[in-house]
Amino acid sequence: MNRRVSQWSVWMPALPVLVCLICLPPLARADNAGKVGTGMATATAQPGTWRKEQEAFAQIRAFREVSLAVPFPARVKKVMAEPGQKVRQGDVLARLEAPALRGLLWDVRVASGQLALERQGLCALRQMRQNALATTGQVIQGQIRVSRARAGLKRALTALDNALFVLGGPVDHKDLIKRLENADLDRLTDSLAVVRAPFAGVVAVRRAGEGGFLQAGETLFVLDDISRVYVEVGIPERALPDWKAGEAYVRLDGRKIPLHRTRAGALPDPSTGLWLLRYVSDNPGLVLQDGAWVRVVLIGPERNCVWVPDAAIVARRGKTYCVLAEEGGGFRAVVVKTGRAQGHLVPVLEGLDTGQKVVTRGAYELLYRDLNRLIRFVD
Repeated sequence: MNRRVSQWSVWMPALPVLVCLICLPPLARADNAGKVGTGMATATAQPGTWRKEQEAFAQIRAFREVSLAVPFPARVKKVMAEPGQKVRQGDVLARLEAPALRGLLWDVRVASGQLALERQGLCALRQMRQNALATTGQVIQGQIRVSRARAGLKRALTALDNALFVLGGPVDHKDLIKRLENADLDRLTDSLAVVRAPFAGVVAVRRAGEGGFLQAGETLFVLDDISRVYVEVGIPERALPDWKAGEAYVRLDGRKIPLHRTRAGALPDPSTGLWLLRYVSDNPGLVLQDGAWVRVVLIGPERNCVWVPDAAIVARRGKTYCVLAEEGGGFRAVVVKTGRAQGHLVPVLEGLDTGQKVVTRGAYELLYRDLNRLIRFVD
């Protein structure tokens, strides 16, 4: 016990000294810390340009939505596309059993045959007229019958085209008439009774399955055209001027898809309190899906700036500073306005000039020694 007391008796006189050393502010120990060369480094502010970058969320809207309806009563024999499926222009979406289409093809066959017959008759009359076996009046009547037959064929082909336009587009008339002369009518009907995609897009709705019966004019598919899309961006009102002047693109899986402003103005969205700006964009590969949410990036116009290393930017009491190394050997802190860093460099937009030297190592320590008046603050 006496031994322990003797040890404390040795240390007790030194305690006030130790306490004073421990409580001494570390900033007061380096009187010469303001001089470059004692663990500090500087860099020169370099001129350049910078473009402000902002991000916002946007929703994709199909450029158009088209309903594919059958023009006559039909039964669905086979379905070859489902909702959500991407399709190319001309892809077969469904096959139909359509007796009405067979009737239209039959009308074309009959009208074509009638025209051929009337043309043969006219040719014979003209030959007979040369041999004085027919009169001019008879030839004229033959020409009238040919004209009527031609008009009848045109009506039949128009009715067929109107039906096929809804299903998958009109066919070549000469080729069709040749096929009607040589092919089985039922087989030809089956080959044409198909619903095709009129453009590249996505199947949004399918209204009937295999075996289902559709009345004339009833919709079988709803197809979204997303070869081009609308992109509706939600932004705060204060950011509207930036978005009206900058260049925007969709950032998706490492890709940049450019956006183009439409003439429509910004509209308020009561549900979010944001303003909606509408852009339009091509959609290569149909990667932008209707209703999907994407990230949109805005690149603002170029601004002059000076670039400094990120180590030169320090913060104090809610403000951003650079510490300048002055020619006389002293230091001065200045408030600066900065943009988003790029790599290890930061653009300074206000508060710093080209060629000024900024402290990059030791700036934080210098900034926080203002209590000892080692540097002068200019707020």
